[in-house]
Parts: sequence; C-alpha cells; structure tokens
Amino acid sequence: MPARRRILGGTISSFQLQNDHNCDKLGLGSHMRKADFLILFALAGIVALVYYVVRTQLPIWKQPPPQDTAKQSPVAPPKKPEVTPKASRPQPVPVESEAIVEVAKPPAPPPPAKPHPVGTQIPPGTARSALIASYGEPKLKATSVERNHLLETFVYMEEAKRSATIVQLSDSKVIGASTSIY
Repeated sequence: MPARRRILGGTISSFQLQNDHNCDKLGLGSHMRKADFLILFALAGIVALVYYVVRTQLPIWKQPPPQDTAKQSPVAPPKKPEVTPKASRPQPVPVESEAIVEVAKPPAPPPPAKPHPVGTQIPPGTARSALIASYGEPKLKATSVERNHLLETFVYMEEAKRSATIVQLSDSKVIGASTSIY
C-alpha cells in the first residue's frame, strides 16, 4: 500500500506526490493540470458540436417546416355552369314503375339477462364453462399461474344492489365463491 501523507486536512498518496514531483522536474508544474482541463473542455466542445450537427443535419431529426395553407391552395372561384338553350335540353321521359316496399321487421328482443350469482349458489368443483353458461361473462377477470396451476378470479357485479361476487377458480374448476356488498 502506498504511503500517505496528511496535507491540509486531506490525504495524498505517495503516487500523487511522485507525479507532482515529476511534473515539477520537467518544468511543467501546474501547467500539466491546466492542460488536462483544456483537453476535457475541448472534448466537451466536440461532443456538443457532434450533437448539434446530428440534430440539425440528419433528415430523421428534421421536422417539416410549417406550411401556409393559404399559399398552397388558393381558393378558385366557382365555375359557372354552362347555359344551354331550352330547345336543346332533353325532356324527361315519364317512366312507369312499381314501387316495392319492404316492411322492416322489428329488432329481435335482447336475450334475457343472466341472473347475478350469489356465493352460496356456486358450489366448489363447478366447471368454468358451466359458470359462464349460467351467469355469463364476468365484469372482471384476473389470471395467474402458481406452481403449475392456472388460477383465475372472476368478479360479477350487480350495480343495482351494489353487490359483487368473487369466484376463484383453479385449473378451470371453482374453488371458492363469496358475495359482498360495496
């Protein structure tokens, strides 16, 4: 480990002292430290210059200049229709036709709403497909995999009664269901 000397509250390694001593031998003294500063300053300037050139000269960075729409498409006066003498105009020919009128059918009534499930109505072991067939798609689904088992959480909400039924499934089978009021 290099020897350290305590100078003005800080420590300086013997390597730093040796380096300063060598600079003094060559007559460089603090000039070497100034040269290091100038080199760093020059590098920062070069980086800034390259950034400026890339930002302003490469086409991917250029934004299209704003275009004045008034200069591009001047409004042309509307063309006047050509006037033809009445004698040369063709006369409309009366056409006899039968109008076919179709009576629109009233739209089909919406399917009846599925009942809102209650946690006690859903026994454990109920298949996922039977649950969806009985109560429809849930308002919210969450899916995850834990220890090679597919875990799903269905949330059925009935806003009129302000209740929510949470059904938990493992590998597409119900493992638990509960209803709460919010």
